[in-house]
Amino acid sequence: MRKKTSTQGALPSATQDAIDREVRWQKWCEKDDRSRGDIRKVRVEHGAGGVSVYAPYNKQFIKEIKGIPGRKWDPRKKCWTIPPAWLAELHIMIRDWYK
Repeated sequence: MRKKTSTQGALPSATQDAIDREVRWQKWCEKDDRSRGDIRKVRVEHGAGGVSVYAPYNKQFIKEIKGIPGRKWDPRKKCWTIPPAWLAELHIMIRDWYK
């Protein structure tokens, strides 16, 4: 037999989970120095196929890279390749997400 619990004043489980995720996200964002990657480990190479970007994993940087039309992930080289026209925007993204 299930134990009855009082739900008066309590938030629904899904709402509380969403609040908990938001709080964790805000705490993660506050750790600016630890959440930003090391800019010395970022490498940009110009080639015939476009601009290759080798960078440490950063969730927000990847999210922005995925917004570039024509970008490709090369799993063999473990780098992103973007069209040369996006080079200026790439430098802004690197500056924003790596320190």
